[in-house]
Amino acid sequence: MESAVVVVVVVLAIVVGLKLIGAMWGLAWTLLVGLGVGMLARRLLPSAQPMSWLATLGYGVAGSVGGGIIAHRVLHLGFLLSFVVEVATAALLIAVVQRKQLPKP
Repeated sequence: MESAVVVVVVVLAIVVGLKLIGAMWGLAWTLLVGLGVGMLARRLLPSAQPMSWLATLGYGVAGSVGGGIIAHRVLHLGFLLSFVVEVATAALLIAVVQRKQLPKP
């Protein structure tokens, strides 16, 4: 009976471990895509944006998540158009925040 309990505990540990590894890969993929989306969004804007790569990553992840929700849940778009909406959302976020940070003349 004790060996059956040990087997169940080991199997559960393996399943939980695989789920955690999958979640970490998902997080890494989200960050990588967010950085790419943020870099593309910055290139679309006409003026230079003085921000760090960490800020670019943040705007890219926010644009990816927000744009993805809009594209998939609201507009029911496919992969390519969803990506365009994600980049546009990140560019809009960058433009709005950068405009607020400009010094007043």
